[in-house]
Amino acid sequence: MLYTLISFFLIIVILFIFSWFNKDKTVQVNGFSHLSKKHTDILKGIATVLIVISHIANYRGFSILIPLGGIGVALFLLGSGYGLNESFKRKGLDNFFKNRLLKIMIPYWIMVIFYWVLNFETISLNSFLGSLILVNRLPFMWFIQYIFIWYLIFYLSKKIFNGSKGTLFLLIMGLILVFIFKDTTWGEQSFSFTVGVLLSQYQKLKNYLSVNTYQSSLVFLLLGIIFSGLFFMMKIKGLDTINNYWVMSIIQTLMKVSLSIFIIQFTYCFKNYLYTALVTVGLYSFEIYLSHTLIIEMTRSDNQYYLLIVFFIVVIALSVGINKLSSMVYKMLFKKTSISTTS
Repeated sequence: MLYTLISFFLIIVILFIFSWFNKDKTVQVNGFSHLSKKHTDILKGIATVLIVISHIANYRGFSILIPLGGIGVALFLLGSGYGLNESFKRKGLDNFFKNRLLKIMIPYWIMVIFYWVLNFETISLNSFLGSLILVNRLPFMWFIQYIFIWYLIFYLSKKIFNGSKGTLFLLIMGLILVFIFKDTTWGEQSFSFTVGVLLSQYQKLKNYLSVNTYQSSLVFLLLGIIFSGLFFMMKIKGLDTINNYWVMSIIQTLMKVSLSIFIIQFTYCFKNYLYTALVTVGLYSFEIYLSHTLIIEMTRSDNQYYLLIVFFIVVIALSVGINKLSSMVYKMLFKKTSISTTS
């Protein structure tokens, strides 16, 4: 528990430092709107903090905080669904996979190379190539596999159905994933992405949340507490068996979606206090996710608290490095593509 508390304190210090060095940028909050790009950057920042804290707590045996990671993942998925549908409304399905594959896979491939450099003694051609194409499991791979599944489902919903039928298709696929992956993280996150799409698809729903921010915050916080209580009650009573896992998955996804929407509303209400630091973290959220799962294992030890500082320094440096290198590679690839198409 002490290890986790120190970690949380260090995160607060890092966020304060980010805010201090970027304090002049807080004026940008004047053009802030509900679920705008800057708002979703804040949400990604909070999601990142929740996931990192959850993993640190889990590695120290403080399992009560593990659900925080699930809430963070739900926020990422919800934001992805919302952003994807907003992009579809502007540009349709043009270059749908090309843009998204590169923006996710370039940082991932950089991290895969870094991973195998550190684990060179166990590398083989099959393991390396399998990692590149998302076959062999690495610590940070499951989310990328999962988000690609939802990208494909979303693409099919727009290509084949669109409109209300496309939304129904997303909901049905979510139910199917609950039953197929009922005893895994994939099952308990089966509706997070779809809720993001719904917030984008139905303007009245978004308008209600943006107008009734305080009331809706309390409503979704209450729902989150109720579903959290049900979840912990089932665990205490020993009902979290394989026979009941589909029920557990549905309760967990309702809990995480409710608390995710509460966080959306909470951050919108208090944007002036959260803006600078969490936007900065949000910009590097994907790289932090990729790097921290590997570095946390490398810096794991008993009662050597100084390694926590090492952990955060390495994760920040690695995340910024991956982000900059990915941007360079992405620009080079698109520059070559534009040259080849015009020549």
